[in-house]
Amino acid sequence: PTVVLLSGLLGGTARLLPLAERLVEQGFRVVAIDPYRLSASSPDVSFDGMARTVATALQREAASPAIVVAHAHAAGIALRLAAN
Repeated sequence: PTVVLLSGLLGGTARLLPLAERLVEQGFRVVAIDPYRLSASSPDVSFDGMARTVATALQREAASPAIVVAHAHAAGIALRLAAN
């Protein structure tokens, strides 16, 4: 199974590395994404816009279906991913 880790507004994916390492040790495939950095050049940085950008990145990574774990503000992005 794939686990997608979405970082919050501060800290980026570096803070998710300990969790990612533990998940990999348990046999999960992990895709860590900083949605704020990924969307930095996008004209639409709303939760909906960032969810679309993350969805595109997940398609490129063939990361579907996936369990999505979001930190802080990225929870809004995760909710929009789930709704679509």
